[in-house]
Amino acid sequence: MSPGSHLLASWLLANSVGLGRRERRVVALAGVVPDADGLGYLLDRYNAFVGVDSYFYFNYHHVTGHNLLASVMISVTACLFAAKRRVQVFILSLLVVHLHFLCDLAGSRGPDGYQWPIRYLYPFADGYEWTWSGQWELSAWQNALITLGLLGWAIAWSYQQRYSFVEVISQRLDREFFKIVARRWGAPS
Repeated sequence: MSPGSHLLASWLLANSVGLGRRERRVVALAGVVPDADGLGYLLDRYNAFVGVDSYFYFNYHHVTGHNLLASVMISVTACLFAAKRRVQVFILSLLVVHLHFLCDLAGSRGPDGYQWPIRYLYPFADGYEWTWSGQWELSAWQNALITLGLLGWAIAWSYQQRYSFVEVISQRLDREFFKIVARRWGAPS
């Protein structure tokens, strides 16, 4: 799934247990952080531009950020950024990171048919990988439908709560987003 879809799913989960704004943001971001291992794509593109071959994206995406050790490190870091309810933030962060893994396992196949396996026990046991023969492409209708469903759920929830998933980026943008939602459907009663 795309990072935006992971963000929506993580924010909705954090929101469902009544966390405060800071903790919601931390948990939502924890659900996206595993994809930081995909930043090698930018380095590969730059290297191609200057005439150097590199394969950082292919070699490290779904490896360094998509494993048990990374999930614990991300969750501990999230816990440290939380102002309160740290144990709950740790557990929820661990949950959203694993949700990220499962979503990628379901819908991250490349257009060339390559399945992005999850090397869950990396770096301890590099040979073990999670794969699923039914994995659909990243651009498949299933991912689009899931993302639209998450977006609809998040907007409906935002309408009732007067804050939205945009708070992860900026409080100010969140207030503007809510004004748009409220203008479209009116203020909640």
